[in-house]
Amino acid sequence: MQTLTADGDTEVFMTAGVAHIHVSGGFGGGSLQLKYKDDGGTWRDISDAGFLVAVDKIVELKPGTLIKGTLSGSTAPTLVVDINV
Repeated sequence: MQTLTADGDTEVFMTAGVAHIHVSGGFGGGSLQLKYKDDGGTWRDISDAGFLVAVDKIVELKPGTLIKGTLSGSTAPTLVVDINV
């Protein structure tokens, strides 16, 4: 679990196939987008995994996929992001 206090990325996690995402706290007017790293090394948005409000979400990906959250457009956020893989 980590708290984002400015725009930027969470830690990177490797999934075992399923990830539970918990997001709470203040977004500071921004949004959090979950991303995965494709086989070519490019970070891509995970569809239906962009958040403007607190959420608990299950994301299913192939085992070994790298994921992270990216906060953008925020001002003084206090966003708690917990990614359990």
